[in-house]
Amino acid sequence: MPRIPSDRATIQMRKTVSCTGLVTIVCPPFGQSCICMGTSLSDLRVSMTLLESILPGSSDLMSKNRPTFSDCKRLFNATSNEGLATQALNKELYYTFTSQISFLGQCIDVLKEARKPRSKILRHLQCHAAISSSALIRIVANNLNKLLEVALSIQRTTQFKFGRMLDAHPDASREKLASFLNSSRMCSDKITKFVSWKHFASLGIPGCLKI
Repeated sequence: MPRIPSDRATIQMRKTVSCTGLVTIVCPPFGQSCICMGTSLSDLRVSMTLLESILPGSSDLMSKNRPTFSDCKRLFNATSNEGLATQALNKELYYTFTSQISFLGQCIDVLKEARKPRSKILRHLQCHAAISSSALIRIVANNLNKLLEVALSIQRTTQFKFGRMLDAHPDASREKLASFLNSSRMCSDKITKFVSWKHFASLGIPGCLKI
């Protein structure tokens, strides 16, 4: 890929020329693209690469025209946890829910970060005539947004089911919370600026009243 100039005056001049379709650069995986989108496409590619590293198959799905909600859901390996919410709370089940919620959070962080270059790219696409890569760029930009919507939906559903499971087994939940608090208190005397361990005293967690 040709180096994008850092000089502001040069960049402004090339942006003006590029919008006539005369100046293009190669931006994998999109191909020939207008140079005015070079930086944004590079940033978008970084987000795509990072997402692929934690969500294998995402790059292929993003190049697919109009993937369905089910297509995106399968990518996250989201299964129906309907029955899990009524099962007895144990280490394996707790790990299943917390690891899935953590995984979804990582994906959502990357997808949210990708919104910045995505917005710039969509604005650029409206400013000049379409070129060979325009269709693929638009597809990827739209699919990134769709993946974010699906991830947020799955996250909300998973958190709701996890909460139902904890409510259904208050004694086991209290024990798990006590174990979590005891291990966490070794690292910090506060949870946040406004929340301390004593706020959990009403739950009967041993040791909270002493803080």
